[in-house]
Amino acid sequence: MKHATFNNAEYSMQVQMKEKFRQFAYPEKTSMKPPPKKKSARKKNQFPKPSPSPSPAPSIRKWPAEVGQLPPFMHQYYTNVVNVEGDGHCGFHTVSVLLGKSEDAYQMVRLDLTIELNKNRARYVNLFGGQQRFNYTKNAMTTNTIQPVDDDKWMTMPDMGFLLAQ
Repeated sequence: MKHATFNNAEYSMQVQMKEKFRQFAYPEKTSMKPPPKKKSARKKNQFPKPSPSPSPAPSIRKWPAEVGQLPPFMHQYYTNVVNVEGDGHCGFHTVSVLLGKSEDAYQMVRLDLTIELNKNRARYVNLFGGQQRFNYTKNAMTTNTIQPVDDDKWMTMPDMGFLLAQ
């Protein structure tokens, strides 16, 4: 019964169901964290401990070699560098990791962006300058493989950047 329901569902629903099953089976790979531990209240007339001596100067960041390809004046603005597998899904892997999810949740990023694109179709047709660019961007979101993909399925900027900003 349940297997038949899954097989009859649309592809995007199947992807969403698989993601939920994955989160259930591997909770350690989700963005959920246990609640922080409560600090105990200080006793009356108890002063806080003095802070330790000033910490040494921060260590120099070690970035991957690829960062050297970007202008040096921008290096001070980097807060995080994420290395992901270069399989054509890499832009979506990166967004997934930066959202606090696992690298494997990239299909949910694709699905969320597709939903945003469809929900606000008229807005994006206008933003992209016509139906042709809209269709290109929408086509890039849909893939039915986890294997490496061609460049027509890559995350392209600025079009997908507009979607990500939403």
